[in-house]
Amino acid sequence: VISDKGIIGIVKSVSENYSSVISILNQDLKINIRLKSSNAVGTLSWKGINPLEFQIDDIVKNTKIQIGDTIITGGMSSYFPFGIPIGRIIDFENNSKIGYYSISAKLFEDPSLIYHVYIIENKDLEEINNLQKNTIK
Repeated sequence: VISDKGIIGIVKSVSENYSSVISILNQDLKINIRLKSSNAVGTLSWKGINPLEFQIDDIVKNTKIQIGDTIITGGMSSYFPFGIPIGRIIDFENNSKIGYYSISAKLFEDPSLIYHVYIIENKDLEEINNLQKNTIK
């Protein structure tokens, strides 16, 4: 589920006329992302306070990070294709004890105020799921 300015959530279930969506404002939802300037891969999750402020984890400390860098979907999951804009880096800290940055991000759009959305269907979802299932063995 996306808006014209970024991601909103993931469809959980559908019926004939309705669907249930897990919002990106669910603290348990982790979204695969990339930093546009460095192509570094990480994980986006909501901090639980401001609906515009998110945390990015799993970016290794040897990555070049800069405030204002654009965050896009990483394309490494079956939920979102590569390259959908999400937001920008607003702050970061090098946590040398664990080897990863602590990065704060701000979304391009407040997901709590969205009324109209678009649904993306991944036509390759079944093939991707089968590949992942067979790879784990």
